[in-house]
Amino acid sequence: MDKRDIIMISGQNAVGKSTAMEVLKQVLRSQGTQVKEIAFGYKRLFEKIVTDTEGEYHFHPTWHTESNPKNIKGHIHKDTVLHPYEPFTEIGNTLNIEVLQEKFNSLENLSYLPNQIILTDLARGVNTNPSQTVEALADYSFQLTKKLMHKNVLPVKWLTRVKVWIHITMKEDLRWKAFSDRNLLSISKSQKSHLAWVKSTESFHMFGNDDFSEFSEVLQSANIPYIFSINNDLTPRFFQNIKEKIKIISLNRTELVRNYLSEENLYSL
Repeated sequence: MDKRDIIMISGQNAVGKSTAMEVLKQVLRSQGTQVKEIAFGYKRLFEKIVTDTEGEYHFHPTWHTESNPKNIKGHIHKDTVLHPYEPFTEIGNTLNIEVLQEKFNSLENLSYLPNQIILTDLARGVNTNPSQTVEALADYSFQLTKKLMHKNVLPVKWLTRVKVWIHITMKEDLRWKAFSDRNLLSISKSQKSHLAWVKSTESFHMFGNDDFSEFSEVLQSANIPYIFSINNDLTPRFFQNIKEKIKIISLNRTELVRNYLSEENLYSL
């Protein structure tokens, strides 16, 4: 029995991963498939910074005046108005790795249901902030993720459950537009009912370059049947491409074969 039940959506921040997940949910549910969604984990990361007990050295709020990473000595949030938690910058990789460990373990241990698809996402990219700055200390790259998997720091068994991997790309100018538009939308929302999703410019550059090609070895080893790369040009073509790709695949197939298509949007290892 084919027990591959995960669809992974990857890409830099602000390329449309959440939008893609919404489209996929609609298509899958229209086919009578149950969908369980597991988001990347920003909420969990936020929970971790709020409860950081090691002098709060693992994150740096943007209101803090210190910018030299050598002089970071922790900080105190006396209140959430003058000293809010967001926007913030991660310092190093401790919290990010903890969130990934929790996420990948969860994906591995979820119960299998024959008519259910697990939909999840992964934000990765190379940090392009200037060196010697606080913002340059975090590494979200696929290269580091691969390295940590090889060292067994990050779980890998969950990859055997991945049926479809869709990687989303976007031109830099369009990604900046999408990032800026999302911030404007976030500013208009009430912070009473949800997290403030306003992000700093530096957070945009934390995922500055797409290094998905570094992950090809991992995906090959996992024998993932379908691997697609879809470009988001901020037009209806993006939505249509997602729908076409998922409809091509029969999610109930038992044979695990790689489906090469003669389309430029297919990511071929």
